[in-house]
Amino acid sequence: MLEKLKHIKFESVKQFTVIGVHFYQGTPKYRLLQLQKKGDSFKILDEVKGITFEAIQNLSKNTPLLLAFSGKGIISKKVGNKGNYLKEVIFNTSVEEFYTYELQTDSHNFVSVARRELIDEAFEKFRALDFQIIDFSIGPFVASRLVFLEKDKLQVQDYKLQFNNNTIIDFEKHEENNTILIDDTTIDTDSLTLLATGIHHAYPSDNLLYDEVTLLNDRETFKYKRRFNRLAITTLLFFLVTLLISYLALLYYNDQYVNYNSQLKNLNDTYSKVKELKDEQLQKQAILNESGTLTNAFMSQYIFEIGKTLPKTISLTSLEVNPLQNRLKQQEKLLFNANQILISGETRESAMLNYWVKDLKKLKWVSKIEIISFKRNRKQVGLFTVKIDL
Repeated sequence: MLEKLKHIKFESVKQFTVIGVHFYQGTPKYRLLQLQKKGDSFKILDEVKGITFEAIQNLSKNTPLLLAFSGKGIISKKVGNKGNYLKEVIFNTSVEEFYTYELQTDSHNFVSVARRELIDEAFEKFRALDFQIIDFSIGPFVASRLVFLEKDKLQVQDYKLQFNNNTIIDFEKHEENNTILIDDTTIDTDSLTLLATGIHHAYPSDNLLYDEVTLLNDRETFKYKRRFNRLAITTLLFFLVTLLISYLALLYYNDQYVNYNSQLKNLNDTYSKVKELKDEQLQKQAILNESGTLTNAFMSQYIFEIGKTLPKTISLTSLEVNPLQNRLKQQEKLLFNANQILISGETRESAMLNYWVKDLKKLKWVSKIEIISFKRNRKQVGLFTVKIDL
């Protein structure tokens, strides 16, 4: 939109709102134009032809305002460019009582004046709502910034301007309202001074002279407000990113803790089982020593090598070397299955049991090994018994 304005460079902000303040029988009329620099083009975001002051109060305070004054109480004249030409406009009144907005050309000057109390009252009305006013225009001559339209005559508000060689050469009072097409945007002619005010703020012209000092504090306030907002947003993003990293780190270390805690529990359970088995082994070893079946050295070797190959996911519940052939009864001789080991345990992964059996087969003292039982309980834990022939 407005592709002919691609050469314009924004030196202040990329988006702002221009409010047209048209003084009319004591009650100002307002219109709104929202402008934006997007990429290399100048874009009109919105145009509201008749907006109430109550609606203006709801506008974002983060977007700066430009005010374009027109209507009753503003005098516009074409004067010479030599000597004290302002007397032709304000007569015997002090210049200090007026705001002046001048367009200087080689042959003539075009001047719009308005009493300070009229303009200052409007400034204070917007400042009271915490708006930052960073620029303004008075009268129709800011439309000199619309030369890209390539018009010999241009209707702006209550005036018709005449152009020659991209310069205003004359104007006349002419009340007419219509629309004009700029590229693919249709805009009301009464809004042209708003558009020109925005263009002049974005790309100032040395030929337009006015009292910018009166808005110095507003501009400084807006500049520091923007810096503070940027700093606040940057700080907030920093803390959010830090918080996110901390949260992700907490999740990671919590998962690691749960994982290692589970492994530690399995190791403790295995250690307890092994301890129980060792105690049982000592008891049976004593019996076997009495029968002369095994020596202490051999029993320790079996347990050590079996425990060495045991995966972490398998827990042993019993290990019997030379198990009894039948239940122990009084006054009966003990009968053992010599050269045999029965191992019982539990696991959730049947595949690991197969891998373990394969590892046991590699032991030199193992003659034969088989899984004689495997079943799952209600908790889907696999209960198994393995028989090893020595």
